[in-house]
Amino acid sequence: MLAVFAAVTFLQSQQIAKERDAANAERTRAEQISSFLVELFELSDPSKTRGNQVTARELLDIGARRISVGLADQPETRATLLGTIGRVYSSLGLYSDSIALLEDSLQSEIQVHGTKHLEVAEAMRALGEASLERDQFERAHELLQGALSMQQELAGNEALPTASTQLSLARLAQRRGNLDKAEELYERTLDIYRKNAQQSTNAMASALSEFAGLYSYRGRYADAVKLNRTALDVDRQALGRDHPDVAMHTHNLAVALHLQGELEQAQPLYAESVELLRRIYGDGHPHTLDALSNFGRFLHRRGDLNRAEELLSSTIAANRKARGAKHVYVGHDLVNLALVDLDAGDYPEAEASLREALDIYREALPAEHPFVASALVHLGRAQLESNELGAAESTLREASEMVLKFFPEDSAQVAVANSSRGRLLLMRNRSNEAEPLLRESLPVLTKAYGSDAPIVRKTREALEGISSDQVM
Repeated sequence: MLAVFAAVTFLQSQQIAKERDAANAERTRAEQISSFLVELFELSDPSKTRGNQVTARELLDIGARRISVGLADQPETRATLLGTIGRVYSSLGLYSDSIALLEDSLQSEIQVHGTKHLEVAEAMRALGEASLERDQFERAHELLQGALSMQQELAGNEALPTASTQLSLARLAQRRGNLDKAEELYERTLDIYRKNAQQSTNAMASALSEFAGLYSYRGRYADAVKLNRTALDVDRQALGRDHPDVAMHTHNLAVALHLQGELEQAQPLYAESVELLRRIYGDGHPHTLDALSNFGRFLHRRGDLNRAEELLSSTIAANRKARGAKHVYVGHDLVNLALVDLDAGDYPEAEASLREALDIYREALPAEHPFVASALVHLGRAQLESNELGAAESTLREASEMVLKFFPEDSAQVAVANSSRGRLLLMRNRSNEAEPLLRESLPVLTKAYGSDAPIVRKTREALEGISSDQVM
């Protein structure tokens, strides 16, 4: 009994010593971080700036430089600060600066904890997210999959850290055009949050909003509206009405309603969200630019071609500056601008924008991707309008095969392809083949673009021409 008592006492004393050492280390780290932040904020003291204004961005840059060259004898503090500032750069849309710091943070976490630790996994996830935003898809997949495997091994398959990483992997799968895989990962993410009683959290709301985006893309607009409303309700209660995430959910709901054809409901939500995003992030932030691009699409849908073209042109210029000329979302904006030019009758300009978008897509995306399919459909339409019948036939043949791999048969993308093919066949006196394509596409196009849209009007006129020929 004495031996057992002595052993238990010894183990307890060892545990107490470990806990005391850990508490001391944590206190020391907190003091180091506090000291660093105090020194950083003192830089805005007028007695030191001598009247020069120091912006928040300048403070961030100074802090990043100080951490990068200092704190070598405090690796854990250095890793924490590098990761924090790296994530702030990501929030500001400064992904190149973010990646450099997050790379350094990851190496510092490995130095402190070894190659297998939850802090290392989280550093990998943050770096993977930033890489995704830079269209570095292979690097993002390597980091995110590595982080997920580590989290599952160390914390379990249904632990909360795995949910955020699976959400990132879902976004990556969606960007790469693997829509079925993305849907599977979104479902798995939501299931983990439910099992951990996270239904009313910001994390759950973010996952719902991302999933809603996939539904919108696949034409499931009612499902997208439902998920976006739930996400918005959760975050308004948790965060208030002026939080960036609330602004994003409001905007995503506007997009879903717009695509569903509920334009009057969408308009005030667009106005509210764009104003809020501009105030929070500024005009040049990627989130603001994406919102402006969507609003440009909305203006196009309302028939305001001049405002739509002006807004989309300025957004493309700003997006090239913010993300780089070859970023996928620059290509996406070019396609949106091309659609305005098509309806305005400027077919050469539309074709030029679509070819530029396809060049960007082919450099950044797989050969077969929803973005590529959609751009090819509209390129075929532009060639048809310019009476380039041989080129249009070749393009539309390729587009029609690809678009069915990603979009349902009753989607607007398939309807545009079918309508264009039908009109092409009609020009070649093959009305029997043209009629079913035109007849099936007309109601889908009317719902997607409105009864007065040029593509709807031309499809209807082509059908009426076939009917009159048959009567004669």
